[in-house]
Amino acid sequence: MLRFIVIYPISFITYKNLLHAHSHFAFAGWVSHILYSGLTILIATYIDEQKLKKYKILIVVNLISAYGMLVAFSAQGYKAISITFSTLSIFVSYFYALFFILDSKQIPKGTIFKPWAIVGLLINALSSIGPFFLAYLMATKNMNRDLTNSSIYFYLHFF
Repeated sequence: MLRFIVIYPISFITYKNLLHAHSHFAFAGWVSHILYSGLTILIATYIDEQKLKKYKILIVVNLISAYGMLVAFSAQGYKAISITFSTLSIFVSYFYALFFILDSKQIPKGTIFKPWAIVGLLINALSSIGPFFLAYLMATKNMNRDLTNSSIYFYLHFF
């Protein structure tokens, strides 16, 4: 669709909105979903069913936020609903990192994935500085191109 509307524009579809929907869904609906699912499979053998349930809930909430962003960004671009779903996705990443780090105490020392997973989740949480700084720039109407791009790239490269 993105390639099609460049050549054959469709009046009721805004390319930029569709592009934002695509990128947000790619990260929340595919990348983070696969990573959360994989890490959950890895930690599942070390935790009980009650603890595993919270990971499953977070994965479902992450998917809801991803599909919410897909629809909201496509329809309206950066507006309240799409920003709400995007923020929800960030908070899911915080809770996932927190739960994983706390539960990783059950994983035996020397398990190869443990330090990599923890550092990756911490860096992912750190990456949220980018969207929050972007929100600050939007709120203060300081849409300096360099600062805006730096905020976006900071998020994307640390995600």
